[in-house]
Amino acid sequence: METKEKGGRTPFKVRAIAALIILILIFAVCFFYRSALAGVFYGLRDFFKGSRQADELSYSNYLNSSYTGLNNGIAITSSRGIQVISAGGDQMFYDNFEMTSPGVDLSGERAAAFDIGGNIVKVFSNKEVLYTVETQSPVISASVNSSGWTAVCTQCEGYKGLVTVYDASGKVVYEWYSGEAYVAMADISEDSKTIAVLGMTESGSRIVFFDLGSEGEKGRCEIPDDVIIEIGFEKKDRVAAISAKKLLSVSTSGEIKKQYDFGSEYLRNYRLGSDGIHLLILSDYQVGGGCDAVCIRNGKETGRARNLPEPEKIALSGGKYALLSNQTVKVYSKNGKVKSTFNNISGAEEIILNDNGTVTVAKAYSAIVLR
Repeated sequence: METKEKGGRTPFKVRAIAALIILILIFAVCFFYRSALAGVFYGLRDFFKGSRQADELSYSNYLNSSYTGLNNGIAITSSRGIQVISAGGDQMFYDNFEMTSPGVDLSGERAAAFDIGGNIVKVFSNKEVLYTVETQSPVISASVNSSGWTAVCTQCEGYKGLVTVYDASGKVVYEWYSGEAYVAMADISEDSKTIAVLGMTESGSRIVFFDLGSEGEKGRCEIPDDVIIEIGFEKKDRVAAISAKKLLSVSTSGEIKKQYDFGSEYLRNYRLGSDGIHLLILSDYQVGGGCDAVCIRNGKETGRARNLPEPEKIALSGGKYALLSNQTVKVYSKNGKVKSTFNNISGAEEIILNDNGTVTVAKAYSAIVLR
């Protein structure tokens, strides 16, 4: 008896439809759980790189706390000393000492905590205090480069300030007594060969450069009728200098190489970058919104994000910057394009852009890590 094949789907068609349904289900799961999967991805990435990034970093809170990113973790300097929390959420060390008016400077994986008006400076890494400086006169400011060389500016009787340079072991390698300009701050080049000193004169501001291998002056730049707020090396032979009116790029010979004028705009906030990219928050108004975020490199704009709310906190790192306003953190490229957005961020005291691409939001007793 002859049998006839019944009509219907072939095994091939059944398998194809089943595979299509499975693919749709996988896509749906990935879409709805994309945040969690991203966390797993970053966790695996950090694991295979030999590092671990926690979602929350906990620490103690004391008076006058400030927060700095250190090796993708966080350093907290306060009136009670220094705490360092690793990227994995572990407390690396806590150095308990008193500071009345704590300040901090960071470069790479080295940081310097200092007591403004006090007599102590501590240079540290993410693992330990590397050396301690106890000054004879009150500290004005301190800065450190990525090799751990530190410039400490202090008051000095009979002079308008003293700048002392310490090498990576804490040994004094250079001293300069200022007889003409009141010392405000100093910065050391990344190759530890040159120091720039910012001073205030009766006519304006002055930046003086010295070769740390000799006693002679290397160059000086007079900026009349203007007050320079901050200087910082952007190349080994050039510093950035900013005032309320303009951003300068000054060579170590004392020549102004580049200049970006703010014109009629007000400088509302800023960050100087050690890689030559600087962030300015400019506005036609002294208060309120209507702010522009502008990145500057070699005296020219690389990009401008326009008409923004007034940023409450800002951060700059690696050619990107982050702004916090209205409980929202946005990360921008140097061209002013939004790269990522994080909403519902409350209680932030500082935001930090990390080398691994994450954003740390420091709060009173803990920090959250945004990916």
